[in-house]
Amino acid sequence: MSATDFPQARGHWLLGHAAQMMTATHEVPAQVAASHGGAAWFRVLHKRFLAVSNPDFVRQALVTRHEKYERIYHYRNIQSLD
Repeated sequence: MSATDFPQARGHWLLGHAAQMMTATHEVPAQVAASHGGAAWFRVLHKRFLAVSNPDFVRQALVTRHEKYERIYHYRNIQSLD
């Protein structure tokens, strides 16, 4: 399964899941992933994020097909510290 195959979680037409993230920052990605079979895209304002809870999908994103998934700016910069 590729990153484009995961469903898109519906949120507010403009804000996406921004309001939910303000009140339950750590719970929203877990809830989105769980309610969509283990992985789903969700949006906060104009940024898209992939929420993953299924162990097979996590392995795919971090190990077997990691080159297919873009890392955020902070993750890329921390690599240079190693």
